Amino acid sequence: MAELESCYRTGQLARALGVSSYQIRRLAETGSIEAEYSGKQWRIPARELERLRRDGVPEIPANTGEAQSPLPRPKPASASPAPGLVAEPSPDVVAAHEEADITAQQVEIRRHKVEGLKLHKEAVELGDFFRARRLDREQAAADQQAWVDTQARAERAQQEAIRAEQRRREWMNGWLAFALDAPNTRWRWEWSAARGQVEVEAAIHDEVLPILEKTSSDEPDHVVKPLVLAAVERVIGRWQRGNETQQILTSAGTDWLPYAARGTRTELSIWQVRSIEAADAAMRGLRADASIEELRCVAKAAAGKIVAEFGHIQTCEKLVSDLRAQIQGATADELEAAQKEVRTALAGLPLTASQHDRERARDGAIAGLRQRIAARAAGREAEQARIAAEEARQSEARLKLTNLLSLVYEDIGDKLVFEGFRDGFFDRWNSAEKLERKIRPLLLQELLHDADLSAAQIGKRVSALVDAHLDVALAA
Repeated sequence: MAELESCYRTGQLARALGVSSYQIRRLAETGSIEAEYSGKQWRIPARELERLRRDGVPEIPANTGEAQSPLPRPKPASASPAPGLVAEPSPDVVAAHEEADITAQQVEIRRHKVEGLKLHKEAVELGDFFRARRLDREQAAADQQAWVDTQARAERAQQEAIRAEQRRREWMNGWLAFALDAPNTRWRWEWSAARGQVEVEAAIHDEVLPILEKTSSDEPDHVVKPLVLAAVERVIGRWQRGNETQQILTSAGTDWLPYAARGTRTELSIWQVRSIEAADAAMRGLRADASIEELRCVAKAAAGKIVAEFGHIQTCEKLVSDLRAQIQGATADELEAAQKEVRTALAGLPLTASQHDRERARDGAIAGLRQRIAARAAGREAEQARIAAEEARQSEARLKLTNLLSLVYEDIGDKLVFEGFRDGFFDRWNSAEKLERKIRPLLLQELLHDADLSAAQIGKRVSALVDAHLDVALAA
């Protein structure tokens, strides 16, 4: 048998071949492989491992019983019998005895072999348990160390990222400070005068920051500096253009408008708002690179249209307000209707209409009203003439009646004397006055009806009236 150090145990050989240790032990017990039992365990030489790798591991034989090796026959007995024997032993008895001894020995060997196998199994299993526990502990320790190493690397990476972020932040802050200090003193003075320094600095910050965020902090200064200065120039250009644009809009709302179109200090008029909006829309319609002079020209032209509209409306309103002086004799309702018609007529005129065109439109709108007023005036004049003629006729009739009524007193006196009244003068006078008041309206009505009555006719009529009303007058 080979030396101990060149032999394998059943468990080692089983792991090397990738089979179970039970199969190796059974092969050793049945003699299928070369092995030596030392009383505690089987030992297999290294050359047997090479053979099994080359030829393959055989299957466990179906008959696992112990092979019965033939025992050597005993030599023939001597002629003299053994001591204590009455005769020579029979060969069959001797063979049976020997066979019984051999069987007992084999049973003992088997028992010892089984106990050894059990102990070997327990030893192997215990060794495997402690080896597995050791391996588990080593693996746990390795895993713990790996976790610690991973945590340490992560912490180092995090610290390095924080330091890198801090360096980049300091780099960006440095360039932002440079950008804010880049404009010269003249620009800063203009900002302060316009109260826009804070807004411009904020705009510079917002313009430069995206550029720095897209730029690596490893770039050299001669690469970063032009980018920052270009951003600053863009902001300053926009600020200057916006400031000049605002000045143009201010002029559109104040200087370019008539004083009457402007509002108060606290509130803009509708004309100021429209002028500013028109100027702003005109400037927005130009290309982005238009000059300030171009912006001013288009804004002033747009504001000029608003000024022309304001002048047109003011002139039209003045024509409307002057209607009261233009059409005297109109009623309040007629004047209101005429104002509406004039406004409608003037609204149809273009803004470029002349004053003559506006007056002609006004006169056309109120022509009908003027005709009606003239007709009414002519009617009033005719009526006044008729009234004057009537008053003249009545005045003449009264004057004639006054001159002729003196006949009443004479006629009354005669008739009173004729009737036998001898009263005094005053009684006759009172009776004559009463009669006069009675017949005056009647006689005046007749004179007005027929102004051509002669004095003789009037005298006859007076006498007739005196006769008709004398009794009434005397009774009163």
